[in-house]
Amino acid sequence: MDIEITDIEQRLADTLSGGARLVFWQDEAGTYREILSDLKVPDAVIVDATDAELVTKRRVLRDEPH
Repeated sequence: MDIEITDIEQRLADTLSGGARLVFWQDEAGTYREILSDLKVPDAVIVDATDAELVTKRRVLRDEPH
């Protein structure tokens, strides 16, 4: 892995503090899949949409629009 988990957390926190509601990050190679559950970003819910794009879309748009 070329980037540290703390760097990822900080980048996500910075993006969310700027008013963003959603952050999409594509990791087709699965390089970061193993650390996904370890990410700690205040006021963020991290959802893995890998192979579940439609389920994730429904969750974001209908089930949890807030």
